[in-house]
Amino acid sequence: ISENSNIAEGANVSDLFASIKFHQLIGGFKSRVQKMHQQADTIMSNIIGEHRKCRAAKSEEEDLVDVLLKVQDQVGTTFDWAFSEIMKNPIMLKNAEAERREVFNSKGKVDEMQYLKLILKETLKLHPLAPLDSKYWTEPERFIPDRFLECSIDYKGNNFEYIPFGAGRRICPGISFADAIMKLSLVVLLYHFDWTLPNEMKHEDLDMTETFSVGIRTKDDMYIIPTLYHPSPVD
Repeated sequence: ISENSNIAEGANVSDLFASIKFHQLIGGFKSRVQKMHQQADTIMSNIIGEHRKCRAAKSEEEDLVDVLLKVQDQVGTTFDWAFSEIMKNPIMLKNAEAERREVFNSKGKVDEMQYLKLILKETLKLHPLAPLDSKYWTEPERFIPDRFLECSIDYKGNNFEYIPFGAGRRICPGISFADAIMKLSLVVLLYHFDWTLPNEMKHEDLDMTETFSVGIRTKDDMYIIPTLYHPSPVD
C-alpha cells in the first residue's frame, strides 16, 4: 500500500513527455510499477489459495474472501431494495433527485446528502437480513425515511432495535466499506440519470414481492429506463 501511494503521488517525467519512451527506462518508474503489480498478484493469489484450501477441507472458519462475499451480497440486496423503494414512491424519487442537483451543483460532497442517508437507513430497517421486531417501530411495514430525520438511531451497533450489521464483537467488519459502496452507487446513478418506469407503468403497480435466497430479494427483477441527465445553468 505504501509503495502504491508513493508511485501514485510521485512525479513521473514520462507523464509530461509520453512520446519519449526511454524516460520510463531511465527513471525506473516502469519497473517499479511492474514489481508492485507482481507483488499485488502474489498477495491476491495467496488469499484465493488459502480460501480454496479452507473450502476443500470444509472448514467452518471464515476467511477474508468469505467476509467480502457476504458484504458484496448484502450491499447488492440493499441497493436493489433502496432503488425499488425510491421508484415505488415518486415523491421520494423527486426529493432524491432534487438533493442530488442541489449538492453537486454547489460542488458538495456525498456526506452532505442527508435525504440519501435517510433512504438507506429506512431500507436497512425495512429489508434487513435478520428478522424485524415490529414493536419498536411505528408503522414498521411502511417505507418512511423521514422517521430517522430527528432520530439519533443508527446502524453502527449501539441501538439493539436496529442492527442490520450486527453488534458488539460480532458486528460486520465490512460495515464502513458497505456503507460507502451503497451511498456511492446510489449517488452515481441518481446524478447521471433520470429514472422512469417502462410502458407508462404506474409507480403503485411496481411489484415488491419478496423471495428468500441468501438474503431477502425482490421476486422479480425491476426494469427501469435511464435518461441521461444534462445539468442546466439554471439548476
